Amino acid sequence: MNAKPFALRNLLVLLRKWMTEMSDAGRRMTAGNGQLIHPGSADWHDAQKYFQGILEERLLQQSLVEHSAIKDAPYDHIDASLQQMCDEWCGQIKKETAFYNRNNILRTTAYRKVYEESPELHWALLAHLVSRNGGYNMTDLRGQVGNMTLANQEQDTLFGFLEQCNYLIFQDAYPQLRLYQLGKRYGSAWLPLLRSFHASIFMQAAWNMFMEFGHSPMLTIAQIINEQSYIEKRVIQDPDMQQQVFSAPLFSMQELFHLTSVVFPALDHDGEINTYFGIFMDDFLSLKQRIRAGKVLYNILFQGSAYEPKLELLQFAQKVKHTGSRADYVPALFSKRSDDRARFFSPELQTVWPNQSHPSIVATDWCTKVDVMRELSMMHILPQKAGDITSAYLRKLEEIRTLAQFLPFS
Repeated sequence: MNAKPFALRNLLVLLRKWMTEMSDAGRRMTAGNGQLIHPGSADWHDAQKYFQGILEERLLQQSLVEHSAIKDAPYDHIDASLQQMCDEWCGQIKKETAFYNRNNILRTTAYRKVYEESPELHWALLAHLVSRNGGYNMTDLRGQVGNMTLANQEQDTLFGFLEQCNYLIFQDAYPQLRLYQLGKRYGSAWLPLLRSFHASIFMQAAWNMFMEFGHSPMLTIAQIINEQSYIEKRVIQDPDMQQQVFSAPLFSMQELFHLTSVVFPALDHDGEINTYFGIFMDDFLSLKQRIRAGKVLYNILFQGSAYEPKLELLQFAQKVKHTGSRADYVPALFSKRSDDRARFFSPELQTVWPNQSHPSIVATDWCTKVDVMRELSMMHILPQKAGDITSAYLRKLEEIRTLAQFLPFS
């Protein structure tokens, strides 16, 4: 009997069991103390009321004026003395966006730089850590298991899906982050510039709220909603993507390639990675589930109770260079060397995927109804060490390592 397909089937069964356990753990984590709620605090209520008022006003404007007229409107409400400076900002941001949006490695670096300069922008740190996972997913396709199970065309198709999501979110979010950084010294004068970068009216209202209330959690939840909604019609509901990527059996390989998982390694004071936080989603194709997952991850990162992993996760982000290889955080199981027979081959991203060119983005606004405000909710404080998946994660990695010894990798 040929040992290779038999061992591969065992590996797939093992990984499916792992995913089931992690999904069950995620459901337990978000039950009870993890229920989605609308916080009752006065500051949240006031900020949300202000946010909704701005959004309703913008939606009314959108119904009265053609979008093309709005997006090309002059920088109304900006003092003439700031006009030239605003033009310079826009030129600088467009150059930066084009530079960093060439690949996952650069995007991930850019998010970290934004957070280090402006720690009030919580979403930037969350985006950095999630973007690292995007890079791992990309290299998995060209790694040992990917080469064993997928043809080159299938690898290219799944990479194209991951890259498009990665690219679109950065193209939308990064200019907004940089506009805030460049313009915050001038108060709210920079806000009309958001239209120059085709920011959704939902995010225009969110930034108005932030400049008025400085409410970082609400801004972060708004950014989670915005970016997942932004890719919903452009990628998830795209007919070509539906046919090429999400149809069985190709997308069923999502379990093998962790497309529904996000893992945050924590670097302790001794420089060791001994703790892992994260979640495994039940339904990646569901917009509500992706938004919910973003909220859970944000809660793990910033809203933890007695044990808050943010410092250790930030330590990992700052100290461990992002190469896209899973060897960056599980060197006991993954290796960057293809001739390492004891570990899974996990290459650096830029050695296996060249920079991609992308078509021009059509400026359309996903936000058409104020009903989206229903998603603007936080979560209760989670239990101590919420999201800590270390024990189950490492146990399953050891099982995979044991099985790998019997796989005749080539």
